[in-house]
Amino acid sequence: MTHVHAFIAIDRLLQDLANCSLPFGGKVILLGGDL
Repeated sequence: MTHVHAFIAIDRLLQDLANCSLPFGGKVILLGGDL
């Protein structure tokens, strides 16, 4: 399972790139994996 700090880093990166304070910079994030 991905560590929570990785999600926080991606969230902040996308917010900075999109210049938007919405979660993940307002982008749709699709997560997948095995159940």
